[in-house]
This record gives sequence, C-alpha cells and structure tokens, in this order.
Amino acid sequence: LAIAHARLGQEGLAALATAERMMLAGRTRDAAIHAARAQNQLPAGSPGWRQADDIVRASRRAETR
Repeated sequence: LAIAHARLGQEGLAALATAERMMLAGRTRDAAIHAARAQNQLPAGSPGWRQADDIVRASRRAETR
C-alpha cells in the first residue's frame, strides 16, 4: 500500500501505511518516525493525520513500558 501511495505522489499516506506496518511488526520506534512524517505531510485534523497521531501516542506508551 505504501508503494502504491508513493507512486501516486501521496507521500503522507505512504508514510502512514509504513507506520502501520511498523507498528504491526512491533517496531514502535520506526512506527513513530513514519507516523510523525505522515503528520507533517497530511492536513492537520484529517483522518490520516489523526491515525498517525494515534500511532505516535501508542508508540510512546509502548516505549515507556
């Protein structure tokens, strides 16, 4: 999915898809990096931006454990 978004020039959505993949793989630090990148490229408050925010918050909680 990330590759498809990137090829369409949708870099924010590509970063979000990568963040989701990293989170599912348990790579929370990498997930946070890609989610923050997505937030910088997506409109603030949009569904994708909020999803990226959820990933950032979840990765912070996972890192503190």
